[in-house]
Amino acid sequence: MSSDDSSIRFTPDQVNAILRRAIERQGAGASSTVSYTDLQDTARELGIDPAQLDAAIGEYERVSDVEHARAAYIAQRKQKFR
Repeated sequence: MSSDDSSIRFTPDQVNAILRRAIERQGAGASSTVSYTDLQDTARELGIDPAQLDAAIGEYERVSDVEHARAAYIAQRKQKFR
């Protein structure tokens, strides 16, 4: 695939999967995390408004907190059951 082929389009799900895979592949020799600045730069290049990026980060953190609490609750219930 050539870098000048702007006619190829990807859905948001495809973008997510492709970027996740690229980060995983690069993680073998580099840090497996992305800085906030790098995330901002990537979002800017994709035409994502910085305020929308910050809102998405906030939503992700809230959902992540709820999922962690739920997993801890389930683990506790399983432990009590045993």
